[in-house]
Amino acid sequence: MKILAVEGSASVASVALMEDGKVLSEITTDNGLTHSETLMKYVDMALELAGMKAGEVDYIAVSKGPGSFTGLRIAGALVKGLALSLDKKVIPVSTLEAMAVDMGTEGDYVCVTMDARRDNVYTGVYKAVSLEPVLDECCISRTELREKIACLSGRVVMAGDEGGVSGMARASKVAKLAYLRVLESGSIAVTADGFVLNYLKESSAKPNYKELV
Repeated sequence: MKILAVEGSASVASVALMEDGKVLSEITTDNGLTHSETLMKYVDMALELAGMKAGEVDYIAVSKGPGSFTGLRIAGALVKGLALSLDKKVIPVSTLEAMAVDMGTEGDYVCVTMDARRDNVYTGVYKAVSLEPVLDECCISRTELREKIACLSGRVVMAGDEGGVSGMARASKVAKLAYLRVLESGSIAVTADGFVLNYLKESSAKPNYKELV
């Protein structure tokens, strides 16, 4: 099974190719939100490094969010375009869950966070290794998150913005999660038209009329 994975949910731009669970190539940089300039180039570079043609890919995996609205839209548009042109199905996976991949070997739970501004975070808590959700993905304050973590019995490994272990979002993790999900269920891939991003909250670029009342 060959998977082309794209990650653009934050400042990191990342593309990877995986075959049967083994990473063949990965291009990852953190140059800010320049995804419109870099992601397609990285697709070409990753394919060349892996010695593979785009048409040989079985699936295209992508982190569906939460994360940067701009980054998610650029990565999503790229993946939809590739899927349509290559006639391939898309495997959308949670950005937070992908960040938790391989992070739980030293604890009982993995808590992943991404900055959501205004002292809020996108977060999800998962059982280590199995990645079974303990706290459904949501956007809450950092204070509320700490209160929820305090209620857990066992060691919590922090990944992402809130912890000492980075757990950076990258395409190889997106590819691995997609690969595991296909092995588990075999039916999670969707058509390009059926792929939907998960923002978890409305864009801050839109007026918040409730606050203006």
